[in-house]
Amino acid sequence: MWSSFGRHFFHEDSETNNLVERFFLAVKNHFLNVYCNRRLDDLLLLLSNRVLGYYRYIDSLQKAGRLNNPRTTKEMEGKRKAEELVHKGWVEKCHWKGDFTCLMPSSTTENLWYTVVLPEYTCECISACWMT
Repeated sequence: MWSSFGRHFFHEDSETNNLVERFFLAVKNHFLNVYCNRRLDDLLLLLSNRVLGYYRYIDSLQKAGRLNNPRTTKEMEGKRKAEELVHKGWVEKCHWKGDFTCLMPSSTTENLWYTVVLPEYTCECISACWMT
């Protein structure tokens, strides 16, 4: 019952619990060799040397284009689409209701406005429902 508590919140398009569980599985199996009863100083050395080095290596592969990161690709596509909307003048059409909520006009129907909540990446429009 308590495990579903986190599902009521938006986690920026990631399964947070799965990512954390996967990380600890990798630390336990790959770095600790399934030996969990380590001394604290051994664990700190392991985390500061081997784990950080491993993830720096993964980052360098991604930056060099040798390892694909689908999240980065998705973010770049979203950034490109947002820049196109800004270039078309959609910023001037936006009416802000709060810090992160705005009303956007329909591109096809006159006098029809949709509520957009930026931190949750949500919109009331039909096309937004098909994109998720």
